[in-house]
Formats: sequence, C-alpha cells, structure tokens
Amino acid sequence: MTENHGFVLAQATLDNIRRDDPAATHRTVAEDSRLVAYTRLVVARGDYGWLATIGDRTVGVAWAQFHPASSPGYGYVAAGTPELSVSVFPGWRGAGIGERLIRQVLASAADRGLSAVSLSVSPDNPARRLYSRLGFRRSADGVMMLAPQALSGT
Repeated sequence: MTENHGFVLAQATLDNIRRDDPAATHRTVAEDSRLVAYTRLVVARGDYGWLATIGDRTVGVAWAQFHPASSPGYGYVAAGTPELSVSVFPGWRGAGIGERLIRQVLASAADRGLSAVSLSVSPDNPARRLYSRLGFRRSADGVMMLAPQALSGT
C-alpha cells in the first residue's frame, strides 16, 4: 500500500464510522481532522497497510498508523504503538478477508520489531470477537491492545 491510496482509506474510514453514524458522508470525513488523519498513510513515519483485492476490485483494507501525540487517533496509546484500522467493504464481509488482512498487518508489525498494536472499536461491533480471538484485549480506557506475546505469535 502506498500514500496514493487516500481514496480507498477515505472510503474505509467512512464505512467504519457509518456503524455509529449511518448518515455519515465523505464530507463528514473530510470536515473532521481526526477522521482525515485516517485517510493519509504517511510512509515516512512508518505507516503501512495491505489491500485485499479480487480481480481489479479492492474489497478490503487494513492499515497501521503512528499518530502523533499532538493529534492522536481514537485508538492512540503511545507514539511508538501503531493503531490498526480495518475495513472490509459491504458485500465481502464474513468471508475471512478481515482476518487475513489483520494477520498480515500484525505479521508486518512483528517483522518491524514492534511490541504492540492498538485499535479502537465500538462495544457493539461484531468484529470485537475477531479482535479478541486474535489476542486483542480491552484496556480500562476502552482501547483494544494486542499484547506483545500475541504479536510475536502471529
């Protein structure tokens, strides 16, 4: 994935927030600086990600970003801990695509020598079961964190 995938990240971010705000639009994302941050992969700071494609169609994406403390993401825990975002587009969910994407991001994190990965997820999001199965645990502030031993086991 490259910095040129902004449109895919914008669509994925929109799909992610529509769970809590069904009326959200691309404009909603574009006008909220915290959401805009998820649409920009900054390779120079270590951000990375993976696309799932079927034929020439992107069906999902997972990406890890190192948000700065001055502009934290929703799942921010520390400057050296990337925040995972994942979205499988409607019509493709439930086929294991999200799990494969997450495993790829986690394997890349381990290869990079990272000790943890965080994410933010709504309490009623069915994906929480997947995150838990992959080793993520909820912290006191509601952010889910992947334990270092789980990361090394990917």
